[in-house]
Amino acid sequence: MLSRPCSLWFISRFAVLGLVLLAMESAASANPVVTAFADRNDVLYVMQLDGTPIVPQELGLSGLVDIEALAEGPAGTLYAAVVNPIGPDELWTIDRQTLSTAAVGELGLELSEQVDLAADDAGGLWLSTGGSLYSVDTASGQAEAVGTVPNLAAIAFDGPMLYGITGTPGNGDWALVTLDPATAGQTAVSDLNLEVSGVYVFIEAMDFDAAGGMWVLAQNAVGVIDPPLIDSCVYHYDEPDSGLEDGCALLQPNLFWDSLAITGTTIPVVDVPVMDAAGAMLLALLLAGSAVVLSRRRRDSEQL
Repeated sequence: MLSRPCSLWFISRFAVLGLVLLAMESAASANPVVTAFADRNDVLYVMQLDGTPIVPQELGLSGLVDIEALAEGPAGTLYAAVVNPIGPDELWTIDRQTLSTAAVGELGLELSEQVDLAADDAGGLWLSTGGSLYSVDTASGQAEAVGTVPNLAAIAFDGPMLYGITGTPGNGDWALVTLDPATAGQTAVSDLNLEVSGVYVFIEAMDFDAAGGMWVLAQNAVGVIDPPLIDSCVYHYDEPDSGLEDGCALLQPNLFWDSLAITGTTIPVVDVPVMDAAGAMLLALLLAGSAVVLSRRRRDSEQL
């Protein structure tokens, strides 16, 4: 059995190691975490976007079939563009707290494979599909054509500015543009640098967080005709104008994600109190000093 000084020495050493690791974890967790809604196989999920592999939490949803796009309005209303297999495509709303759904009305158009929604701070709603931009009446669901934007894949507002991503899978020419919500006129911003050798990148959706960071949902595949998918990931651009993404966070399960909407309010999660990095390092140094003293006492007692 270990003597009391020796036991304290080992305990102190393990405490120091644990607190150093805690400090490192605390420093790493300082990165901003963004809460987002996503849709996979027409089931609504909520997930935290923090640059690590994403494991969304399934919320469950009923009453909707084939969600193609999501966007959160300024009042917290979640809008969904929905393909109706037995009738006209529609605009729906989803209550974020109860997950109850309600049909707003027919969009008056047929949604294509590439669809996205964007809501501005004033309550306006825009839709992109089939290479065109539309404004959407949130009271009736009716979409009105604004203009044509060739190869428009996704749209999102960052404050008053409407952004879009244009391009085609396979050749790596995905580009970020600004769009005039009244005319659909576009201005080039940057190349998104999403070319991957041997891989076709399909842009599904985009959105901005409160800090102006841009998040892009993409599917990666190995072909363009009925492509077998490799994975789904969310690219993060801390400075969208630079066109330099900060990495791809893989979605798990990783196939067939269609839409993404970053929420402006925090979804309740269980917070575990964590000591900040400075406090943990200070305590670790104090315990390290104690460990040295205990070590000397143990050595002196052995000499006696």
